[in-house]
Amino acid sequence: VNADPMTSGELQLRVRGGSSIQNAIRGRHILRFVLFPLTSWDVSSCSVVATKVQRCVVEKLGSRGNTLAVELDADISTIGSDSQTIFMVSGLTLPPKGFFRTELGVEALNGAGTAATYTGSGAARLSTNNFVSVPVAGGDGIVLVRTKQFILETSSQIIVSYRPASSCLSSEAVPCVVTLQMPLGFVVEAASTTVDLSLTGSAASPTGAGPVALSAATATASSRTATFTLAPGAVMLANVRYAFQMRAQNPPTPMASHSLASTFHCQLKGGTEYAFGETASSALGSFTSDLAVLGLLRHASVLPDSLQKGSRTYVHFSFVIQQVLPVGATITAVAPSGYDFGDPGVLPGSAISCYAVSERALPDDL
Repeated sequence: VNADPMTSGELQLRVRGGSSIQNAIRGRHILRFVLFPLTSWDVSSCSVVATKVQRCVVEKLGSRGNTLAVELDADISTIGSDSQTIFMVSGLTLPPKGFFRTELGVEALNGAGTAATYTGSGAARLSTNNFVSVPVAGGDGIVLVRTKQFILETSSQIIVSYRPASSCLSSEAVPCVVTLQMPLGFVVEAASTTVDLSLTGSAASPTGAGPVALSAATATASSRTATFTLAPGAVMLANVRYAFQMRAQNPPTPMASHSLASTFHCQLKGGTEYAFGETASSALGSFTSDLAVLGLLRHASVLPDSLQKGSRTYVHFSFVIQQVLPVGATITAVAPSGYDFGDPGVLPGSAISCYAVSERALPDDL
């Protein structure tokens, strides 16, 4: 196989049998190619561009199509230890989230489907081009905790649940590194090698995210990033959530939840046991936070037109804000229990009207 990241559903596979005739691959034998990682692949069909091949069938280990069974013709030439026979397998559906470099497995069975012999491409030839990879997506995340809600508050503890798209095995030569970039306006003050899950309200995170062993955690204020380096031997599994904690200052302007302004970016760098000293990088992932950053008021008052219970009336809200509201910002008024603003589409006249003026624009004799 070629170690270049796969960009199409084609694999070129060279298979060699044993040196003795008893261990050679012959007609009516079945070659089963095992596609690792097993949980990433889900192939529905395959075909082999080669002569003397009966068919290619997708089999499942678990619930996903991750094994290709290639049945050989009866009169195919014997495949021994010096064979240069190459099977071109096509029609594969690539894992959408990708994976870092790994080996493939192959199993040879006789016509009766017994006497199987298994090996992996890593055992066959330890060189960097005997493995396979698919470009890795950036993963995604959720903001579990932010302890400070208002603009410009400092020392806000933030816990992010990050879900990588690819598994990663950290080593001294090629450590796994997770980088989280906060939205524009935040200032990352510090990153932590531990996670205080008690901040989530329970001993374990409600989303199932747990900590992973870290050897270092650094913060870079200029780029709004926190970088977390996994300890040697630590593993992150694909599609499993892991918690990371940092400390930050909130931005100077309010920020609506799930808005473009609240976008976090994430990236994973590292490899597997087959990295051979080469660090691979995922694409840049992104996710938005559902935790809004709230603005501050210097003054607020409420004046209803009527104080009669059960009546329909206008309620006037006046307030002075302490910061500039960005485009897309929202102003929320929460009334005591019993008030009903109604549905403007159902009860005409019950809608809220907002008017904004500048204090400095008012005349002195108003």
